[in-house]
Amino acid sequence: MQIEGNFSKPGSLPHLIDTLSQTKRTGVLRFSDNAQTVIIFFKDGQAVYASGPKSQARLGLLLRKRGLISEDNLRMAVTHARQKKVILGQALVDKHLIEPKDLHTEIKALTDRTMEELLHWRSGSFAYEDAPVSLESFYPARQAVDANRMKKRIANSVRVLPPMPSVIQKAQKVMADPSSNLRQLGEILEKDQGIAARILRLVNSPYYGLACKVASIDRAIVVLGRKTLSEIISMASMSVFANRDYMGYGFTGEEMWWHTIAVGMGAKIIAEKVCPKLAEDAFAAGLIHDAGKLVLDKFVLEEKAEFDRMIANKQLSYEAEKELLGWNHAEIASQICSSWKVPDHMTEAVMHHHKPGNTKHKTLASIVHLADAMAHVCAADLGMPANPYKIDRNAVQLLGLETLEMNHIMNNIQEAVEKARETIQA
Repeated sequence: MQIEGNFSKPGSLPHLIDTLSQTKRTGVLRFSDNAQTVIIFFKDGQAVYASGPKSQARLGLLLRKRGLISEDNLRMAVTHARQKKVILGQALVDKHLIEPKDLHTEIKALTDRTMEELLHWRSGSFAYEDAPVSLESFYPARQAVDANRMKKRIANSVRVLPPMPSVIQKAQKVMADPSSNLRQLGEILEKDQGIAARILRLVNSPYYGLACKVASIDRAIVVLGRKTLSEIISMASMSVFANRDYMGYGFTGEEMWWHTIAVGMGAKIIAEKVCPKLAEDAFAAGLIHDAGKLVLDKFVLEEKAEFDRMIANKQLSYEAEKELLGWNHAEIASQICSSWKVPDHMTEAVMHHHKPGNTKHKTLASIVHLADAMAHVCAADLGMPANPYKIDRNAVQLLGLETLEMNHIMNNIQEAVEKARETIQA
């Protein structure tokens, strides 16, 4: 079940909460306004955990107010939590500073208080989605998740991931054959109306600068030619990112899709500057660099409280994934690339796009790495997801780029994405 709403309509949120309770739903209710995002986790119709700004600090203050821990013990627990990279509640239990049942009671009380505060919001929006919720993430007395078991679950999810849409596979096969009949390409693409519609909207965006509107796939083939149309087909195929929201990572599907497009465009722009022969490969690798998040999102959601805490403490997202889940999204993306028959050098670049020095295909990996970093830097201006990002200076040095050149490239990326979005979101 998926439900969206906003606070401008009185009574809509209480009605939703009552529905969740009566139908015993398990999932995630997300609230957002211009200042903050708060997430409430539901289990069998009951709100069981609230994740938001300073939620761990609020728990500590509540426990002090209740007289359940002393200031010195709280300080000790906070230090232990930072050292061991665990949530505050787990640190309190590990140090035997609080009884688990008392901690659980106060976590529930804080969740209820947060829910009451949300009912008084006057602006913003909310969205609910059914999703698995693991109480182990929030109530520390339970046994910790077994890392090997988690890795196996994730590996199984990769194996059952749907293949690349058959329409795209067939279209790419036709595009790769110089002697093929392009009319056949139009017939293939028009069999998937969703992909065909996205292709036409991309074609008609100011980014491609066509003098007149293109109304059909056949016309797009004639006007654009093979190379440009191949890029557009690739971008449209990545709309698989936009088909769902990423509750674990806290991104909407559209945000994720536009991030992939920004990195693809950025990688192409960088490659054209430093190594033109890699431009097409860089574009494709940029588009699929985050494909692993398609698989990992639901597992991140299960560990949401700890994942958010690690990100709040400035830990990089791929490091948090690796520590919590045993895999990071780049490793999973490389497995997806293999299943999609992506060439080995591109698969390697995707796998190592956070640490491009770890592959023999350093130039391509460095291009994708820098494009990803630039997309995150200009994310706020483009309305796309952003995480802390550590730029590999060796990658910048390898590509031979100066600061002024990088600023110019970043401006080009932002301009390209903005032009592409003008028509898509019109």
